[in-house]
Amino acid sequence: MYSFPWRQKPFMEVEPPRGRVLCFNPQRIIEGIQFHLTEECKTCALTPDSRRNAIDNLASRIRFVTISTDEWEAMDNLRRLQWLLNVSHMTVHLTPRGSAILSVG
Repeated sequence: MYSFPWRQKPFMEVEPPRGRVLCFNPQRIIEGIQFHLTEECKTCALTPDSRRNAIDNLASRIRFVTISTDEWEAMDNLRRLQWLLNVSHMTVHLTPRGSAILSVG
């Protein structure tokens, strides 16, 4: 029997009756925040403890969040970061060393 590592995509696309939406689970929300923080040159990384705690916190509060693909595609990276922070109720604190810490805000 073979075992193949499987890596989820950053989001899942689903086709509901009203159009396409993107669904983000807690892990993908945090990965999206980390990506957009890096993309906007705000930080180089989330601290490992912050990442783990943020995922655990989100998992206890939400299963997933959705947004229409049209709305997502119309946003630039900074707006996507703001959206992810808003729906997750997270705030970002930058450390003097350039890392980021997420907390519920």
